[in-house]
Amino acid sequence: MTNFVDTPHKKQLENSQMFSLADRLDYWNKNAPDTVWAQSPDILQLVQASEYAAGLLHRYSHIAALLASDNENPPHWLDFDFARDLSFIRESESELDLMRDLRIKKQEFDCRLIYAVVVQKLPQTDFLIALSNLADELVDIALSVQFRFLTQKHGTPLDEQGRPFTLAVLAMGKLGGRELNFSSDIDLIFAYRNNGETAAKDGQKSLVNEVFFRKLAQKLIYTLDHHGEHGIVYRVDMRLRPFGQTGPLALSFDACENYYQIHGRDWERYAMMKARPIAGDISGAEELLNNLRPFVYRRYLDYAAINSIAEMKEQINRQIHERGIEEHIKLGRGGIREAEFSVQAVQLVYGGQYPKIQKTSFLTSLLEIDELNLWEHGSTEDLRAAYLLLREVENALQFDRCQQTHQLPDTEHAWKRLALACGFSSAESLQHSVKSARDQIHDTFRRIFPSAKANDENTDNAAIFKGISWQDPDENLLCDLLIRLREEPSKAADISAAIAQFSKNINWQKLPNSTINRIEKLLPLLLENSARQHNSVKSLQSVLNLISQVASRSVYIEILSGDPELLQRLLSVAENSSWLMDFICEHPLVIDDILSDRNRISSKDKLQYELAARLENLDEEEWLTALRDFKHAQIFKIAWAEIHNRINLMVASDKLTEVAEIIIKTITDKARNILNQKYGSPRDSNGNLAQFAVLAYGKLGGWELSYASDLDLVFIYDDSRSAGSTDGEKSIANQIYFTRLVQRITSYLSAPSTSGILYQSDTRLRPGGQSGMPASSIENLSEYLKNRAWTWEKQAITRARALAGDSELCAKFEKLLREILQTPPQANLKEDVINMREKMHKQNPIPAQFFHLKKSRGGLVDIEFIVQYLLLQYSHQEEVLIRNTDNIRQLAALEAVGILSSLEAMNLRDAYRTLRRACHLRALNNQDEQSSFNDWKNTAKTVRKIYDRIFSINKQSENL
Repeated sequence: MTNFVDTPHKKQLENSQMFSLADRLDYWNKNAPDTVWAQSPDILQLVQASEYAAGLLHRYSHIAALLASDNENPPHWLDFDFARDLSFIRESESELDLMRDLRIKKQEFDCRLIYAVVVQKLPQTDFLIALSNLADELVDIALSVQFRFLTQKHGTPLDEQGRPFTLAVLAMGKLGGRELNFSSDIDLIFAYRNNGETAAKDGQKSLVNEVFFRKLAQKLIYTLDHHGEHGIVYRVDMRLRPFGQTGPLALSFDACENYYQIHGRDWERYAMMKARPIAGDISGAEELLNNLRPFVYRRYLDYAAINSIAEMKEQINRQIHERGIEEHIKLGRGGIREAEFSVQAVQLVYGGQYPKIQKTSFLTSLLEIDELNLWEHGSTEDLRAAYLLLREVENALQFDRCQQTHQLPDTEHAWKRLALACGFSSAESLQHSVKSARDQIHDTFRRIFPSAKANDENTDNAAIFKGISWQDPDENLLCDLLIRLREEPSKAADISAAIAQFSKNINWQKLPNSTINRIEKLLPLLLENSARQHNSVKSLQSVLNLISQVASRSVYIEILSGDPELLQRLLSVAENSSWLMDFICEHPLVIDDILSDRNRISSKDKLQYELAARLENLDEEEWLTALRDFKHAQIFKIAWAEIHNRINLMVASDKLTEVAEIIIKTITDKARNILNQKYGSPRDSNGNLAQFAVLAYGKLGGWELSYASDLDLVFIYDDSRSAGSTDGEKSIANQIYFTRLVQRITSYLSAPSTSGILYQSDTRLRPGGQSGMPASSIENLSEYLKNRAWTWEKQAITRARALAGDSELCAKFEKLLREILQTPPQANLKEDVINMREKMHKQNPIPAQFFHLKKSRGGLVDIEFIVQYLLLQYSHQEEVLIRNTDNIRQLAALEAVGILSSLEAMNLRDAYRTLRRACHLRALNNQDEQSSFNDWKNTAKTVRKIYDRIFSINKQSENL
């Protein structure tokens, strides 16, 4: 390419990086046009920063006017309309015109963009996108013109429906991520919809599509890559295509899919992460990429990807060392590639779970990783800043002489030139910033790709078991070795028996050798950690059960065998909560939350964002699976936090309730969208949309969910008694629509799968109970509650609230609740409540020596009956009593208005929290809710004393 250094002084200046900025300025002043603009401060700054820009200004006099215009009205490069400025090239009548104009316009924009960076301080993010957008447009123009030329000779390719189609161009690498270097190759893959032949007209020679698109691909490459009078447009690299350099230039979509399914290798998965359609058949290319998505992103955690990427980086490191280019800003230690590998590893591991991070852009992916809390917020910000600085330096290195270089300078003059180009006050400040950025990137990289953790104690103790055959262990020998590890003899015998039984349970013959090797490495580490932590045999057996459960899934064995700290945590969980350990065995996906320390509980907004990220672009079956995975992850985090005393009982219940709410709202929206697409939207006779709402009762309504609670739900709709219908082509009556809507919602909640169900739902609290309609109109619900509801049903609505659906109908229901609860009670209210409570005692008799935390006299149900009775009795006098639906706040309200004394309210709150906390802890250890009466005698006596006073009972229960 002819540029500023194509002068008599060319040989002298070929090593011009050795010259100072003053030398560059002096040379410009001697050889530049004698005009005012040539001496303007911005132009002088530009020519010192870039010899390439100086050469363009020298060669193309009209660029000066473009820069002057840009100075007065700086373009918005982030979304600059390159298509408008380049549209005339699409009308090219010859290949010569096409190639000339593409190159000249490319060089014009090169100069303008360098000017924007150096003089106007264009942000690096905008610069990268502008370079990529320019490349997209130039490639598309070259393709469209060459396609026109070729179809004039051979006719137009047609798809199976007889519709014309063109080549699909996929950009890979930096261009695929819309983060192109200034002087980068562009990595491309070409594909086309289907085989066949072109539809030739008179005088045209038909070609089979394979030949046609091969010729078109060759023409496109030639147009961009041929070095002529005006240089090149882009160097084109086709090595990432199927079968590499030996493969066809263009393959059909089917052939591409077959290749990746049969021959695709790990490095091709990483490459395809960046694939983006940029020219030609965009919609076809998007369909192809969608079909290839399962090849790139595995459904479950893909930790094997980390090892593969680490091996690739080790190969790069060896090459760098051999070539002596440690200061390579792209491939060296803490370079751009390490940053990219770090983010790609997270994308590959989690991309199957979170489609939202399946992005081609490094920066966009990093943002999504941050939003999903996959890394700590500060680390993503630091990595982003470090990456952008290195990209700024990389581009400044390249736009100096339009060369594809990544080597940092080795002279003071070159560093000063680089500092000027990057907007730094001195070479020293730039050097310091580059070092800090590389350290930051390398630290991040090492956290994700840690070297093997040397643990001398583990290694030494693991060596103790060297003589053990883990597939058929000698129990006596193993017992002796365990005693050497400081285990008591009786305990050592029990552990030996557990290991022997574990080995019998494993189907070793069906496991690959790599998995067997990892299990044989894992067992000594497990025994050593268990001995050091003094874990019980039962806890060790729980972890052995987990290993047995996941033995056929190599990714989990790889995780467990590679992280002794994870084993310690699992043993601790098993020691403190058998329920949670069982949960991990049933849903091993949550191991990742332990491994990555992502067991922090998110806010409700963050949870909604995470769920949306999981559910993006999934079919219905995948969507439901992802919904279950989300629930399992959140339940695990809440249980983990409660067991480790990071949250109290009330917060745990609130969080469990929030998770259920989010899931129900998501399911409701999904079900409505599906039915609306099929039948249209339900409308009343006036044409207004009929509304729908989901009501929560019981523990869900009262914000008191536990880990295995059913969901008490009622569904209502409002179509103003019009008996309306849906507005779709296949119209159905509203009542049928809402019945099917409820059926779909409850089906989503309770649909069985290998990972269990979402929730067991109970809809018996609807009007008419089990025999009632699945969905009731708000009018029917109102009439039922006012005129036909039993007292126990009115007790239930003291905990009811609108959970999901249309806001207007939710407000109507809340108004109805207030109206009913503020109606003076019936005369026999107290008698009905007492009779219901006595009936429950008779139906569930508890032996005198036991105390059931919920059902016994003085237990949770007594407290709930006290609260419900008092609310029904006094809410017509005190509106504050019905503002909340949970027992603790309701007790506070009863205290505030003087219905309960402060002592009574405090005692009931303390008892309620203590009893519920005990229920939670027993559930987390797979224990029932029945305990020794003596352990709860004082609590029961306190509760029963208040119960007897309120219900005017003269003597306490015989149980007390």
